[in-house]
Amino acid sequence: MRLSILFLTILAALTTLTTTQEISRTLPPAGNNTHPGSCGYYLTSHPANRGYFRHHRFYDFRNIVDDASGVAPGEVTQDGGLEEATSGFFWEETWRREWVVQSWGKKTSGKCPVKMQHSSGNVYIEHNDEAAESATTHLTLRTSRQSTFQSTSEIEGTQKNLLYASIRMRARVQGASGAVAGLFTYLDDENEGDIEILTRESEATVK
Repeated sequence: MRLSILFLTILAALTTLTTTQEISRTLPPAGNNTHPGSCGYYLTSHPANRGYFRHHRFYDFRNIVDDASGVAPGEVTQDGGLEEATSGFFWEETWRREWVVQSWGKKTSGKCPVKMQHSSGNVYIEHNDEAAESATTHLTLRTSRQSTFQSTSEIEGTQKNLLYASIRMRARVQGASGAVAGLFTYLDDENEGDIEILTRESEATVK
């Protein structure tokens, strides 16, 4: 079983949690944190804290100039999660300032009958070979089943103090039935929001 998530873009409008005053009650001025031409100003939906999002993030993986070959690296066969980054792109400050590639894992248990291990070796920039797309590259997150464990991947945003977020992702999930891909926000088991895409679903499913 193998699953790949092919990320083209991720768009996020964010309001931080620092104080209730972080939510702008008036239209914020255009500047480094707001891009009305490409995003627009989004309103939060909470009736008690009605206001505009304060920050804008746009992550574009469609035309990355990377030092790697752009070909998927070999599957991760070791269960320690100690693999190095697949290319120099993941060492650049522009990536490390916003994202962290995860390397934690889960041992076998009643809820997890197969050991799971995240690895940097499953996160890479890949050439886009679809003629219909103008993009030359995409960011791939991969999982594959090995004989004794499931080799997996996850990236986590570095900004934590969020009160509201509006997130849009353009990506494709492909692979054998039996896997799940997800985009989620998480504080604890009672404060989590996620979108899950199962590989057993039709390839035409849009979420």
